[in-house]
Amino acid sequence: MRPSDAKLAAALHEAGIEDLAKLAEDGYYNEFFGPLDLPELALVHDLQKVGTKEALALRLRVINGDFDAGKEESEEWAKSADGQDAFRRLIERK
Repeated sequence: MRPSDAKLAAALHEAGIEDLAKLAEDGYYNEFFGPLDLPELALVHDLQKVGTKEALALRLRVINGDFDAGKEESEEWAKSADGQDAFRRLIERK
């Protein structure tokens, strides 16, 4: 599990939001490696739907960037096949 996923999953477990914690553990909300185009927005929406005091507090933390991936994860993505493909496509557009 990547560091940002672990941090988010721990906070979700602490808040008692087990279904979202499991998704976080699986990397679902990861901004580089997850399946979503806008994972932070999806998480904000999902926390709003949960609606508890703890979920809404976590929602604010997500909005403030507390669970954003760090430099190590961005570098890992940049070196990955997906990252290299994205860079190649950006360069080709010029």
